[in-house]
Amino acid sequence: MRVIPIILRSCLWQQVPVSDMRLGDLQALPKDAKPISQWADRDETFTSIAEARRQQEKPNVKGNRPSITTAS
Repeated sequence: MRVIPIILRSCLWQQVPVSDMRLGDLQALPKDAKPISQWADRDETFTSIAEARRQQEKPNVKGNRPSITTAS
């Protein structure tokens, strides 16, 4: 199962448990985990999220699906 947090509004999403980790351990969208409600152009934000998801779904060089990316 792949979980990708998409932040709509400010909240304490980082502490929400998922399986054996917390959502804060995952790379959230949109970029920098800035809530969608805080972006001036929401259409641009949704496009950015869709593009990030498309990039995540691209197979890696070996043809395998990419693994879950954790936050740095």
